[in-house]
Amino acid sequence: MKSALAFVFLIFSALAFSQTPQIKSGAKVFIEPAAGFGDFLAAAMIEYKIPLVVVADKDNADYIVRSTTHEDQTPSWSTPYTYISAIFSLIEKESSQVVFAGSSSKNYNLKSAAEGCVSQLAELMEPTKKQAKSYSLAFIQSHQIKKGATIFFEPADGFEVFLAGAMIEYNVPLKVVIDKNQADYIIRSTNHQSQIPSWSTPYTYVEATFSLIDTQSSQIVFAASTSKNYNFKAAAEDCAKKIVKFMK
Repeated sequence: MKSALAFVFLIFSALAFSQTPQIKSGAKVFIEPAAGFGDFLAAAMIEYKIPLVVVADKDNADYIVRSTTHEDQTPSWSTPYTYISAIFSLIEKESSQVVFAGSSSKNYNLKSAAEGCVSQLAELMEPTKKQAKSYSLAFIQSHQIKKGATIFFEPADGFEVFLAGAMIEYNVPLKVVIDKNQADYIIRSTNHQSQIPSWSTPYTYVEATFSLIDTQSSQIVFAASTSKNYNFKAAAEDCAKKIVKFMK
């Protein structure tokens, strides 16, 4: 299995250098779910200012992002460390051509794995520009999120309940509704438990990501992620703080 995965990484690394036609800035990209990893990729794309518009409707996309992750254990004298490796590809929908591919390895969590992948795409599209985490693309995509707009939380193994509670606690200026048809925006979230190695017993943390989707255009107008939280409540609160900061 490890040799097969190593071969896939080798192929993807070659593709990242050899098969890179011009990717249009402002093009629409749909990110396949990939068991929740796609949500972390969406958040990383906004944080790294990738000049692409992320949409939730595959039919409206110019490109498709396909990805997968794998957990690897590295031996140690006490407890083996668990790392996450990830690979992704950017596929032009019209031609079905893989126009870019990259990989990331030895990450402690999905958030850092996604950021490792997206930073490679950032270097390709803007090679002369230093990539720093920023919400500037989120501002370009959002056209301002209307205060008082209605939001619907998609089920996410119970995490959506914590997220809704945190948004109310932190006075996010959006109204929560339980009817999806009455919502201006949909909040899609996912969470993952990751282990951080230590000299004795690894720590277990909760990482999470969420995206705010405009129901009219299917465009993801904001996305963010959080990691190294001790529980669901702390992860939800960190997410809520980020959208409060964004909407100020």
